[in-house]
Amino acid sequence: MILAVKIEVKIYLLLLALSFSVKALVAQPEAYFEHYGAEDGLPQHTVTDILQDRKGFMWFSTWDGLSKFDGYTFTTYHLPSGEFESRSSRIDKLYEDKFSNIWALSYDNRAYRFKADTESFTGTSSIEGLDNKAFTASQIIPMESGKVWLLSEGEGCIAIADSLFSAEIYKVGNQNLTADVVHTVHEDANRNTWILTGKGLTRLPADGDSPLFYFHSLADYKKDEMPFFSVMELEHEIWFGSSGGTVWIYNQNRNTFEELSTGLLSDIISIQDISTEKILIVSRADGFAIYNTHDGSIHPVNTRTYPEMKSDGIITSYIDRSKNVWLETDQLGVSKYNPYTGAYIHFTPYVESGVSTVFLPNFFIFEDVEDRLWVHPRGGGFSIYDKTEDKLIPFYNEPFSPTWLFSNMLHSAYSDRQGNLWMCSRSPGLEKVIFYDASFKSILPSNNATSTISNEVRPIFEDSRENIWIGTKDGKVRVYDGNLNEMGILNNRGEVGGGTPLSGIAYCITEDSENNIWVGTKGHGVYKLTRKEEEHVYDVYHFKNDPSDTYSLSNNDVYSIFEDRNKNIWIGTYGGGLNLIHSSDKNKVINHLNDLSLFPVHQADRVRVISEDKYGNICVGTTLGFITFDANFKRPQDIHFRVYTRNNNNPGSIGANDIIDICTTKSGETYIGTFGGGVSKIDQTDENGFPLSFEVFNSADGLSSNIILSIEEDKKGNLWIASEGGLTKFDRTGQTFENFSEIKRIMKRYNFSENSSSHLRDGRIIVGTLRGMIVFDPQSVKNNRFKPYLALVNFKLFNRSVPISPDGLLKQNINTTDNLVLKHNQNSIGIDFAALDYVDPANILYMYKLEGFDKEWVYVGKQRTATYTNLSAVEYLFHVKSTNSDGVWVNNDRALAIKVLPPFWVTGWAYLVYILVGLLLLYGTFKILYTFYKMRNKIVLEKQESAIKTRFFTNISHEIRTPLTMIVSPVENILSNQNTPEPIKKQLVSVSKNTNRLLNMVNQILDFQKIEQGPLTVSKFEIAPFVATIFNAYAKNAEMKNINYTFEDRGAGQFIWADADAVEKIVVNLLSNALKYTPDGGAIHGAVYHEKNSMAVRVSDTGVGISKENQTRLFKRFASFNEDKRKPSTGIGLSIVKEMADKLGAEIKVESEEHKGSSFTVLFKKGTSHLGPDLIISNAPMKVPEERTKEVVEELENQEPELVAKAERSTVLIVEDDTDLRQFIISILESDYDVHEAADGKEGYEKAVSLIPDFIVSDIMMPVVDGIELLEKVRENPHTSHILFLLLTAKTTIDSKLEGFESGADEYITKPFSVSYFKTRVRSLLQRRSELQDYYRERRNVTNLPNEKNMLSASVNEKDIEFIQSVNTFIEQHIGNSDFVIEDIAIEIGMSRTVFFKKLKGLTGLAPVEYVRDILLQHAAELLENEDFMIKEVAHMIGMSDPKYFSKCFKKKYNMTPGEYRKLNRVVYVNSGF
Repeated sequence: MILAVKIEVKIYLLLLALSFSVKALVAQPEAYFEHYGAEDGLPQHTVTDILQDRKGFMWFSTWDGLSKFDGYTFTTYHLPSGEFESRSSRIDKLYEDKFSNIWALSYDNRAYRFKADTESFTGTSSIEGLDNKAFTASQIIPMESGKVWLLSEGEGCIAIADSLFSAEIYKVGNQNLTADVVHTVHEDANRNTWILTGKGLTRLPADGDSPLFYFHSLADYKKDEMPFFSVMELEHEIWFGSSGGTVWIYNQNRNTFEELSTGLLSDIISIQDISTEKILIVSRADGFAIYNTHDGSIHPVNTRTYPEMKSDGIITSYIDRSKNVWLETDQLGVSKYNPYTGAYIHFTPYVESGVSTVFLPNFFIFEDVEDRLWVHPRGGGFSIYDKTEDKLIPFYNEPFSPTWLFSNMLHSAYSDRQGNLWMCSRSPGLEKVIFYDASFKSILPSNNATSTISNEVRPIFEDSRENIWIGTKDGKVRVYDGNLNEMGILNNRGEVGGGTPLSGIAYCITEDSENNIWVGTKGHGVYKLTRKEEEHVYDVYHFKNDPSDTYSLSNNDVYSIFEDRNKNIWIGTYGGGLNLIHSSDKNKVINHLNDLSLFPVHQADRVRVISEDKYGNICVGTTLGFITFDANFKRPQDIHFRVYTRNNNNPGSIGANDIIDICTTKSGETYIGTFGGGVSKIDQTDENGFPLSFEVFNSADGLSSNIILSIEEDKKGNLWIASEGGLTKFDRTGQTFENFSEIKRIMKRYNFSENSSSHLRDGRIIVGTLRGMIVFDPQSVKNNRFKPYLALVNFKLFNRSVPISPDGLLKQNINTTDNLVLKHNQNSIGIDFAALDYVDPANILYMYKLEGFDKEWVYVGKQRTATYTNLSAVEYLFHVKSTNSDGVWVNNDRALAIKVLPPFWVTGWAYLVYILVGLLLLYGTFKILYTFYKMRNKIVLEKQESAIKTRFFTNISHEIRTPLTMIVSPVENILSNQNTPEPIKKQLVSVSKNTNRLLNMVNQILDFQKIEQGPLTVSKFEIAPFVATIFNAYAKNAEMKNINYTFEDRGAGQFIWADADAVEKIVVNLLSNALKYTPDGGAIHGAVYHEKNSMAVRVSDTGVGISKENQTRLFKRFASFNEDKRKPSTGIGLSIVKEMADKLGAEIKVESEEHKGSSFTVLFKKGTSHLGPDLIISNAPMKVPEERTKEVVEELENQEPELVAKAERSTVLIVEDDTDLRQFIISILESDYDVHEAADGKEGYEKAVSLIPDFIVSDIMMPVVDGIELLEKVRENPHTSHILFLLLTAKTTIDSKLEGFESGADEYITKPFSVSYFKTRVRSLLQRRSELQDYYRERRNVTNLPNEKNMLSASVNEKDIEFIQSVNTFIEQHIGNSDFVIEDIAIEIGMSRTVFFKKLKGLTGLAPVEYVRDILLQHAAELLENEDFMIKEVAHMIGMSDPKYFSKCFKKKYNMTPGEYRKLNRVVYVNSGF
């Protein structure tokens, strides 16, 4: 942060100065000083030279490098180091060339070019031809052509031709220079270059020809050698100053030299044109001369002609804009000569030290843009020249004076393009001096400059006699004349002069139409001053609050007094609201305590300001709102007050509630200044002029602050707005705001006072401040049109500054970069900018916009950084613009093109690569897929072949199971018959045994589907006894073939986790193969033993064996290797063994040798870690095979015989497409049931609808309509939904059973089936239906049926439940109505009488009449339990007119008479505790 030392010197301070310095100080310009030191970034406190470049940057040469300043930040650059470089970064002089490069001349006379765009130094050591020697430069001279000349006092000179640092060395040794001592270089109008040396002239033609020598022994013309020191071009002539007072004039047209003798006896060191008629010729040691171009006369000025001259020695000269000649002589001070009057004067300022060895005799002189002439005489005493007094005025540096702020001995000084003065004195650091605008004048009311209350101004008022009344916080009312000369104070006697002031602090002053002066005070009410005949003498009338008088002033704190068009006086108090002194009665004060009863005092008791609009309506500003009312009222009691307050939801409301000032312009517009809400203009009004909406202006529009303190209109209609942010001019025509930072500097740390301003009759405006008054004439205030250069000063990537580097992102300074190209991962950027306005940079406002990202300009106020993150890979254009230091927006838009490159993988080349790679991948993929599908098709064909075989055998197996049923079931039926002879039974047992073997083969084929369709369920069981049981089951088969059949148990107590069915199938198939292929008299050996972490089950035989070739295809499905046609093989068994073993994670080992036998070993792993996720683990105990193969029939057959006895003769529908099986089932059931048949599902459904049987037995696999579809149709039809359904099928999979039960089947029996089991399941189903019927008959149960659904059989669906509830509902609605019949219920339900009868009989076991009677009796029982009706009444209530018949029916149902039932239930009721 820049440390600003704001030192302001006002005229009132000068009154305290000594009398001898008053006159000199009067001409001193008022200024504001800002100090910069090392703490602000300045590299070193000694600044030797100052320069402002073409763009506007300030450059400072210091003893520790070169520093650039943008108004906010110093950036320092140090000189390069090396053998032939400068020994330090101490720089003495600065220059700028045509290409905006900065040239630095170091303390040890080394010349460097600083290239601003690359921020790099280039020295003469890089020039070829210097033989690695340092060049000692005495001067650096940039030319208009762009060349830069480096001069020396003995090494010739160097011309830097361009920005590439192309150099040409001129010296005697190169035969291109007359002498190595070079005094100066001049480039004429024809771009010829003249080099002035100690021995003649060297001319370098513009066309590049060889150099031409003059006044040299090698010259073709003018061979006499002589030195040349100065040059001046005048039209077609070039004047060269030589030695001995001689001037040689070169005529460019004739290419000739003419000699001019000046009469001076010394070297001519300077020739300058004063005007077209006078030329200044300065000698080194013999004064100077004025040459008259009209007559050729020469007027010498030296000690011989002017005795007042102290010395003839002159070092430098300067001609100011007034044509005065200023001379640095070899004496301390500076001399001034007027060439028109001949007046000569020497100024010798008083300096801190007269010893020149303490401080170098630094001389410089310059003029600024305001024509101020600044002089630093030889030896010190920096001053400003007062043209009026013709004297030098020390610039706040006269030693020991009251205004001595810093040393008067300066290192450097400079005036920038805005007129700001920059200087560095022996006081450490750099000073920036900003001069006050003379248009604004500050006046202190009190002679005591240090007093705060004496100088704090509140009311300002100009009366009809153009006297200005000013009230200050010290309680005085001062009166000034039109020239602001104080006339005195208003004393308590009503006189303007001296004495004791009136009591109270004046807060408002006004004059009425009768020229009476009204003074409102804080704490002492109102004074009315009536003029007397004597000048400035008044009668004083006092209005104040009297608690005993309701018609006195409501409060003594008076902030505003206003007279309306009707000559009524309105007084605004801070705490008592509004008061009125009516024109008809000027001694009575009307307020809310009396006749002003409608005034909203509860929210408007604090009145700040009173005014009126163009309609004559009174406008009142309070701390809580804006109030208006019609001034043309008949009675105060009738005034209608309209209150306007801020509504954030209404953009047309007033800006804020706290009203500070009200200004109605000459054109009739009313502006309201608010505290915190800016300025509100009444935008729209109704027909009476009362506001409807407001237009608000705030800081976003250009106001320096939203806290408004006063508003005044000037003669041009512009508004001058005083706020806490400063002074703002509002151009109502152009709707533009202009802020004046000047005011802030004049007021220093103080601010404007509240409602303290006045517009004088002569056009001036006075604004009161907390420290005096500001007076200005709006017409003389200059508009600040300065357009600062907007520089880009820093570029950041991911919040880090990017350095300049030839190989980096920034190859040159961001300010000289037009296009910026970023990589895709460089998309988070920041850009710093600065407007080069040095008057008050803190007041500059900015806005920016990134085209392609921002839709609108981003207003950032005083922030100087734009940050963007995650920029997409597109092209952008960054814009930034600013105001000047007075807040005026100017046209200084700066643009920077930014392009974010896409990543390589989304560029055109990348897409080309992608296409090529894609084509290669497609080709490779095609080749791979071609090979893959070729192999896959081969595998698919093999699988299809296997699947076809599987499907074929599976379908065949299904077909086989039906005829097997016709064999197994009749055989079992005959065997169970007690009348069957015993010999026949033995033969039938053999038939049954072989039939079961065939069934096992069929089941084996169907095992393939089980393997593929469902997961195995594994459980823990002991392996050895399990296998032994299976092994022993085949002992008789082995005995029949005389086979040595042995089993070895070496795995006692060992358990495995496996699917018992799968293990059984594995062992059975291995034993079957062994028995099949082992010849009579052979051997089969089984064993169970422990091997590593597994249990081995081994089956070995001495059969035919398996060849090596066949062993590779041993477990392939349907692969048969048996060549014995008598023993056909399906190739299923070993395939099942392999697939079952794989699913269980077991390993199969085969050892076989042809004609010797085979050995199969299955290794079952212990534990469960090897089991796959597709297996189900069960903890249920596993039964041995013998126990598991027992049929459930035994359990069913042992049930109590009364279950069968209970079954009544029911109707059965058999649906089976196989005629034999259908007839067999009919033969089984016809003795116990009424049996009907159907050949397929379609016929079955039709008969089910017409017959309404008690249950249906149906096959699943049938043509036209299968069993599952038939079941679904039956369940969907309300007429048949209650029928029991038994599915009979050859499908044995779990999925098939689940499908049947999910469709609503009551039972599922697989083919072939046991006749006993089948008949028992049918009886069981009918028994369950009987229990359900009993349940349905209980009305209470049926009422709660949906909630008791868990108690019902799965055979009951929602349709049956709805049917029973509908019937019960109808019956209950018609209880007591003896006229309704059963047909009414059927019609209500939507069924025919027959269907209804069968449906209800099937569900309840009762005919409809019986069911209705049963429900009525249940209702009667409820009445007997809960009511006190007589039995006769109960009978009548349920529709039975005969009590005897009612008692008979009741007793039949409940086994007791109605009376007994009531008595029994009443006792229970009492015993229950009720």
